[in-house]
Amino acid sequence: MALFTQLRYRIISTLAATILSLLPHTGISQATDKNGIERSPEEIKKAIAVVEQRLERQQSRVSDLRSELIRLDGRIEKEVSRIVKSLESIGDSKDSRTRIAQTKGKVIEGLKKSIGIYQQKRSQIRAQLVNLHSGMEKAELEGDMKKFDEMSEKRIEQIMDLAKSLTTHEDYRKYNTYANSDYTNWGWGWSTVQEKNPDYKQNRSVTKITDKERKEIIQALQKSIADLGTRNRALEGRLDSPNFSNQKDLIEEDIERNQQAIARREAQLEGMLIPAQPSTTKINRRAAHEMELMIRDIADDLKQDFNTLFRRYSEFVKERAQNNALQEQLIGLHKMLDEPSPKSQ
Repeated sequence: MALFTQLRYRIISTLAATILSLLPHTGISQATDKNGIERSPEEIKKAIAVVEQRLERQQSRVSDLRSELIRLDGRIEKEVSRIVKSLESIGDSKDSRTRIAQTKGKVIEGLKKSIGIYQQKRSQIRAQLVNLHSGMEKAELEGDMKKFDEMSEKRIEQIMDLAKSLTTHEDYRKYNTYANSDYTNWGWGWSTVQEKNPDYKQNRSVTKITDKERKEIIQALQKSIADLGTRNRALEGRLDSPNFSNQKDLIEEDIERNQQAIARREAQLEGMLIPAQPSTTKINRRAAHEMELMIRDIADDLKQDFNTLFRRYSEFVKERAQNNALQEQLIGLHKMLDEPSPKSQ
């Protein structure tokens, strides 16, 4: 009986040792995930299948949002361009008085506000990039930041286009003088009559508005040049600071971007300081009123599209980040299959 027990023990021990020696060669080795938990290849493969399904759904969501953003952005740009092109070719007449000048001022103010929103969004992205470690997300956010820069520049160019169409001072005589026959107690005679020149009066009424718009644009350009210069000096001081060593690439890109912007602003300022007489068509009061109504309708639609665009963009950024996280998770799982834990070999 004792002999039988010893023999059975030897057989079981030998069989167990044989099975264990074969484990690495049969693919049942263990791998360790990022949390230090060992997982078998079967578990990893099941996890890969689940993550791939989630990623496929996430990619579809990101693609849909991207398409909607492109559609909204295209429609906004088309309508803003339509407003600017419609206004830059026309001017006020004695009949329309100052309607067109006032409308141009409102549009310029709207363009300025949109620039402020774009720059605010850019600043938020810039702040995120400082501590971001995901390579994929970093590249995408840098692309978004570049897009907001391009949109800001486009709005500035549109402001400059409208500024060039603003009515300037013309050399009209203040009074028109002409002879007039007049019957007096002394008999028939001639007298000289002076009347205020309506062209002079109209030009002064319009330029009172356009001079104000032009002055504000000049001041904005001057302030932009000064602010960009101050910002670059501060950025240059950070380049050698160890506190900003992780931001060196971003800082250098910002400096270069600001230098290019300064050059553009200086050229734009030069054009504003020496205004040329615009080649615009003067329209009557009815046409000016129709233009006001059209722009008001477009502006209402633009406001809705603009708000929707930024809501969708926030959703897009969130969904894109989740998409990137799933991609990185999938890469990690595949690496686990190729690189099992050393202690399990």
